[in-house]
Amino acid sequence: QVADAHMRGSGCPKCANSLSTPENEIYDFIKNNVNYKIEQRNRDLIKPYELDLYIPEYNFAIEYNGLYWHSSKFLLDKKKHLDKLIRCQENNIKLINIFEDEWINKKDIVLSKIKHLLHIENNPKIMARKTDIKIINSVDGVNFLKKYHIQGSGVASVYLGCFYNEKLVSVMSFKKEKKDTWELTRFASDYNYTCQGIGGKLFKYFIRNYNPGIVKSFADRRWTIDEKNNLYVQLGFKFEGYTPPDYKYIKSGKFERYHKFNFRKKILLKKHSNILNEKMTESEMTKKLGYLKIYDCGLMKYIWKKEK
Repeated sequence: QVADAHMRGSGCPKCANSLSTPENEIYDFIKNNVNYKIEQRNRDLIKPYELDLYIPEYNFAIEYNGLYWHSSKFLLDKKKHLDKLIRCQENNIKLINIFEDEWINKKDIVLSKIKHLLHIENNPKIMARKTDIKIINSVDGVNFLKKYHIQGSGVASVYLGCFYNEKLVSVMSFKKEKKDTWELTRFASDYNYTCQGIGGKLFKYFIRNYNPGIVKSFADRRWTIDEKNNLYVQLGFKFEGYTPPDYKYIKSGKFERYHKFNFRKKILLKKHSNILNEKMTESEMTKKLGYLKIYDCGLMKYIWKKEK
């Protein structure tokens, strides 16, 4: 019952019948930009779950997930977020899931994504034909992606920049894996502009100059609402399937999700040898250190292959 209450609200169970402050902010933002009806706490569409915000005219829903209340301390089923997403898909509802740290730390990016998905952008438009593509250094690439990508900079070996009137407006990054196999790790544009065709121009530049045989990439299911109609498909990638939900770590009072790579046993033992021992599992170690797991909805995998 406690877990179900936390799924219904982003705050504590006692507040499950009211919108949290962030949800109110998102509601007000949408209300100020569209004239359509916005339903709050819809409990009819995907019973027994509810939707925090729902716009019937768009079949569009938003979930705001507080980190602590949506962690493994309360949600014992790691597929809870994914189950709600699948229920929405079965009812032709486009659902996005916003984690608390994304709202706290990258609110401008979140709002720009909502505007894009609701087709309410009013930014200056930049056409790809009026831009120039250049290889840029890692410092400039990383700094741009930290500012404009919801997941930050990631890891890459090649950064391509798109320039409009000598201003960097978009970055696409790639990581070489083996032989002619690469991964497209990040793509982001300056959210103050509506960039048309730039993703395609960047990718074509990469194909032409690096001649890969295979390029793979992964899309976050929390933000990519249509597996058959998105940038990857437009670039010639083929949908390969889903990855299962994965977790990151959180700590109460901290607005951040930490990658599990930094919580491997050997790393934790080295840092906390005074209170941990080799017989403990990763979960036991992180629990003792005060960390909780929070699960996402998994990823979509896409593959591009060079034509023979």
